[in-house]
Amino acid sequence: MTLPSGASRVFELRTYEAANEDALRRKIKMFHDGEFPIFTRAKLNPVFFGEVIAGDRMPRLTYMLTCSSMEERDKGWSAFVADAAWKKLVGDPQYANTISKISNTFLAPTAYSQV
Repeated sequence: MTLPSGASRVFELRTYEAANEDALRRKIKMFHDGEFPIFTRAKLNPVFFGEVIAGDRMPRLTYMLTCSSMEERDKGWSAFVADAAWKKLVGDPQYANTISKISNTFLAPTAYSQV
């Protein structure tokens, strides 16, 4: 977990559901093979990444990003999808059909939040 800095921020909690374990394994490999640095370059500040190991809607992974505002979040995602490394990753056949559903939840920290 990486604690975000700055008083004003928005959190984006993203959940990726996969059709099967192989698809999830390939998506996790995609993160490790190049997505992590793209998040940093795009200023989509990661808080955590994790594979869900119990519960409904399995298999899936969940991660959280933070930005100073929704406008910065939108700029970040635009930069992410325009990144040459992302275009190379997304075009690689081994990563085809890894995610069947993406869910986003936007959160704001409370005064007592530790993150």
